[in-house]
Amino acid sequence: MFRNWQSLSMSALLTVSMAIPTLAQAAPKVPRPTQYVMVGFDGGLNLTQWQATRAFAADMAKNKKPINFTYFISGVYLLREANRHFYAPPKHDVGYSQIGFGANIADISARIDMINDSFIEGHEIASRANGNFNGMEDLWNQADWESEFRQWNDFIFGAYFNNGISPNTKYPQGYALSEKDIVGFRAPYLAPNEATYPALKAMNMKYDVSTKGEMTVWPNKDQSNIWRIHVPMIELAGTGRRITGMDYNFYAVNSGAKEDLANREVYRKQMVQSYMNYFNLNYYGRRAPVTLGHHLAQYNGGAYWDALKDFTSTVCGMPEVKCVSYKAYVTWLDTLTPDVFKAYRSGQFDMMPRPRR
Repeated sequence: MFRNWQSLSMSALLTVSMAIPTLAQAAPKVPRPTQYVMVGFDGGLNLTQWQATRAFAADMAKNKKPINFTYFISGVYLLREANRHFYAPPKHDVGYSQIGFGANIADISARIDMINDSFIEGHEIASRANGNFNGMEDLWNQADWESEFRQWNDFIFGAYFNNGISPNTKYPQGYALSEKDIVGFRAPYLAPNEATYPALKAMNMKYDVSTKGEMTVWPNKDQSNIWRIHVPMIELAGTGRRITGMDYNFYAVNSGAKEDLANREVYRKQMVQSYMNYFNLNYYGRRAPVTLGHHLAQYNGGAYWDALKDFTSTVCGMPEVKCVSYKAYVTWLDTLTPDVFKAYRSGQFDMMPRPRR
């Protein structure tokens, strides 16, 4: 009896063992993705600083380190103070903007030229809405967001008519771009709500860069078919503290959003190191996009603008790195099959080995 039982058990075990693979099948790998780096500038009021960013990009191209920026423009900067009543912000008084309006006709004409020239040079023009309102706190619904987006289009592409300016004869209707070229958005205060995304879809937009996320997170496409690209919570070098990855947040943490020129160099070095740590985490890791938010401003004597130049001058010439606009990045995302995108997000590729110290 014992031998029969033993024989039966061994037979059963053999049958079970034959049914189970000896090794778990590894998930198929894909080629390592490019490390994308995107820089967006918010606002559009400071024409001198805007020109400085374009000049820097031109120098980078000469040095074979191409970079294209995204300019998230506030629409009210294309509207004269005298015509402020053209703007009807949702849930606020007609003619009210938290950031004012364009200064005068000469200033607005120069801003239109800046938009055209930036676009021709390969940079992206995108939306930051108009009057710098917090749509989340104001409880904007889809109709409110759509109204804000439609008014933005009118302020940008109706700027000649709205301000009584003769169109630039260099381009049809005075513009090198059209509404179909506007595909991205960043919400003021980084404060979208769930009504934002169906409104973006209704306006034929493709992406949003307004929600905070971890430093190594890939974008996701939501139910409105909008790519949600995150603003990273970057570790402030030497502190272990996480802050929103935008220059104003460095300014607020470093000096309470007050000018502190005595420590300008300290702040510059800290931002460069913070950005490099963030970049290396992805470059030698999961290759999530590196996304940086700046303003057309010179906080702390230009410390953060200089830091951004130092950082991009270093990384944009590195192997497997592309420094592009958000629009170009989203265009690339849309070429990926679901399986390849899933493999990228889960890190199913051979990661770049870190160099030895």
